[in-house]
Amino acid sequence: MLSLHHHLDGSFRIIAVSLFFHGSQFERLEDTDAFTPNELTVAFSLLVSTFTDGKYAVLGHSFGGRLALNMVEFGPSGLKQLFLLAPDALRYHPGYRFLTGTRLGRYLMGNFKKDPYRVILLIKLFGKLGIYSQQTARFFINQITHPKVRTLVYDSWMTHRLTIPDLQQVAARINNDQIRTTLVFGSRDTVIPIRQAIRFKKKIPELGQLHILDSGHRLYEKTQDLANILMEEKEKATA
Repeated sequence: MLSLHHHLDGSFRIIAVSLFFHGSQFERLEDTDAFTPNELTVAFSLLVSTFTDGKYAVLGHSFGGRLALNMVEFGPSGLKQLFLLAPDALRYHPGYRFLTGTRLGRYLMGNFKKDPYRVILLIKLFGKLGIYSQQTARFFINQITHPKVRTLVYDSWMTHRLTIPDLQQVAARINNDQIRTTLVFGSRDTVIPIRQAIRFKKKIPELGQLHILDSGHRLYEKTQDLANILMEEKEKATA
């Protein structure tokens, strides 16, 4: 995603923020440490006041898309455009809710870093029950086979467990503040499938635009296509 600015012809001033445990080094937080809505509100307000004149746009992909939804929910006024690239949290994740929201789940996650066997069995069960698609279950299992990745997953999930976006509140703010919202999804994405975008778009019928790329979940591989969409939607917003 960092290469995106090379394709935007100077149309945007980009402030790229490294998410916690994504691209930057952080000390591992204890199990009881989790970001609260108030802490996100303070962080978002500081970010906007430091780098903008009060008007801003937000873009996020996958887990970053979840933080973009958080920014709609908790961020300051002045948000004019929202770009959601296959964002996490558009769908209800029963596995995530169980693993982060219950003592038993957090206990399993604590052991998961050393031995992912039990969590893999749980993911397989969710796949068989149809809670996850078989493709999604395989994707999750492939993502947690490496110890370093398991630690990243653990830290990310645990520290954000108290800030799951409330989609009703997100949609209400988009509609009330007239925030133009661009949804970009991959036609072959089994992790965050297009139907999640269609469902969310119904909550913001006048402000949501859906773009579908010939891609899986790795939308950042379609850098030029993404740049074209961003510039197109910016022109529409300023027309």
